[in-house]
Amino acid sequence: KRKIWDTNDASIDAAQTAVDHWESTYNTLRSALITSITSAQSIYNTAKTGASGIEHHLLVPVRDYVILPAFSGVERVTSDSVGFLQSEEAKELASVSLEIVRRTPIIGEGLLAPVLVNGVKCVQVAWEVAKYPIPSKDAVRCSVDRIMTGTKWVIRTSSREIYFYAKLVDATITRSLMHTQWRVLKSGPYATLDNNHRREVIDHICERYLSLKTTFSRYELAAHIKAHNRCLYDDLVVSGLLL
Repeated sequence: KRKIWDTNDASIDAAQTAVDHWESTYNTLRSALITSITSAQSIYNTAKTGASGIEHHLLVPVRDYVILPAFSGVERVTSDSVGFLQSEEAKELASVSLEIVRRTPIIGEGLLAPVLVNGVKCVQVAWEVAKYPIPSKDAVRCSVDRIMTGTKWVIRTSSREIYFYAKLVDATITRSLMHTQWRVLKSGPYATLDNNHRREVIDHICERYLSLKTTFSRYELAAHIKAHNRCLYDDLVVSGLLL
């Protein structure tokens, strides 16, 4: 714990390790995706080239009126689909579809619609994260160091403030209790107590007096007793019980 608090190296190393793992995973997925796309394009181009090279007189009409138009149709549909997904019409269609899903009895509003919305959000977030550039080790070190330093400063400052206000509250409560005690134990009530009850009061004041750490605090307590309860002061100080 002290090592983590005194230096940010452990946090920086952990962050850099996490970034390294993310970079490795990202590069692996990216390579797999590029390889898949390249393979699909290669297969498609090979098939299209093979179909274009058909020269048999019985298959030429099939090539010209069926196979090649089919390839052109696939390319046009793909291009139009990409353009449509980026258009406002796609957003409107998605809204209408979501509203239809919500109207599904029993499970539409409570299950299907939330799953669909959260799934789309997850895909969008994953895509945004994938597009975000991987930070360098220097950038990670600087960012983590600033964050950890700021966090430790906030913790230290908050701890000091909490300790200060706790001491302030304790002092206020103690002073209020002492004032309450003087209001209750005036010379009249204390003077009318029997010896057993006087001994209880004296024992309590002695415990309070001995619990104080500084000479000034003990003097302040004795001064309060003298100012507010002369009879009690005589029994405690003048009698020599508290020196």
